Amino acid sequence: MTSPDTETNTPETSGNKADDIAGKLAEAVTEATQSDATSEAAEEEDPQTVVFSLVGFFMAYIPIVGVIVNAIAVAKAGKEGFDLFLAKWGLVLAILSTVGALILVGLGFWLGVEVGSSGM
Repeated sequence: MTSPDTETNTPETSGNKADDIAGKLAEAVTEATQSDATSEAAEEEDPQTVVFSLVGFFMAYIPIVGVIVNAIAVAKAGKEGFDLFLAKWGLVLAILSTVGALILVGLGFWLGVEVGSSGM
């Protein structure tokens, strides 16, 4: 008789090779499933980083604010090791909208000066 302290969870060898192979296969599948679950849990994205990315992407068309929020989102994602496609595209769109707004303001100022100086 064995005491509960000396019992192990290893399958007893019954002499049947098919049973031994099936037992080893079941153990390998269990270990692989557990390691996949732990690696997926370790790679989950931080909800705050995702929120920054979404807010930054939607604020990309507000010239300076969009650049600031998206820069924070990209920096936060890089620091935590996440590759956030949305944050990078938001930053690109924010920079383009800021440059476009500056071009329009400059063009408006230039046209205003031209019309003001030639009209008098």
